[in-house]
Amino acid sequence: MAISPRAKKQTKKQMQKQAKKHITSKQIISIYYKLYKRFGPQHWWPVTGPKKRSEYEIIVGALLTQNTAWLNVERAIKNLVSSNLLDPKNLIAAPPEKVKQLIRPAGYYNQKYDRLILITKWYLKNKKRIKNIPTPVLRRTLLSLKGIGPETADSILLYAFGRPVFVVDAYTKRMLSRSRIIPEKAEDADYHDVQSLFHECYKNLPALQKAWIFREYHALIVELGKRHCKKQPLCEGCPILSSI
Repeated sequence: MAISPRAKKQTKKQMQKQAKKHITSKQIISIYYKLYKRFGPQHWWPVTGPKKRSEYEIIVGALLTQNTAWLNVERAIKNLVSSNLLDPKNLIAAPPEKVKQLIRPAGYYNQKYDRLILITKWYLKNKKRIKNIPTPVLRRTLLSLKGIGPETADSILLYAFGRPVFVVDAYTKRMLSRSRIIPEKAEDADYHDVQSLFHECYKNLPALQKAWIFREYHALIVELGKRHCKKQPLCEGCPILSSI
């Protein structure tokens, strides 16, 4: 049976699309190895010590880091620890003005206090059943809370709950744009389109392994952004130039 010219054209387009997807995946995986080789494991979270990984500390950190530098968040978290308030029940019961002053280093402390109380109440109510909630449902629930956008929700999913969801930030978009992996300017790139590139690369890995890589990869991209891929790039010595 002869194949029509239209069918041949569609087949060719599909093959080209698959080839482009394969090349993109190879680039993204290559960048990960280069970053890991240069910077090593990042050991993100918890701030309070390496022995115990606290879900709640990560939730608090993910919320407080909105629109501020991580150093300021560390100061706020250490303030909460020193007052025994890095505990959801204690935080809810504490005087609002006291908590606001403790988180003041993270900026926007009035707004962040309100959001912190909201997500803390949700966490206390759902803590025991979170592990049984499917990731898409859990993500939608987090996004329904006031002040929780995709980046914050995915940070909580990945770092607090161990779900294999890649976190996209400004550094990620900038790196991919400058690497010509995405055609858009960084600020024009769609969050979920960028996220899907990473999910596609690692789709065949077991969930635990995928989550481990996503945690490290995001942290390594942030390190790259702070050292090289700034608004005004410092390309000399950049570990991924040979991947471009």
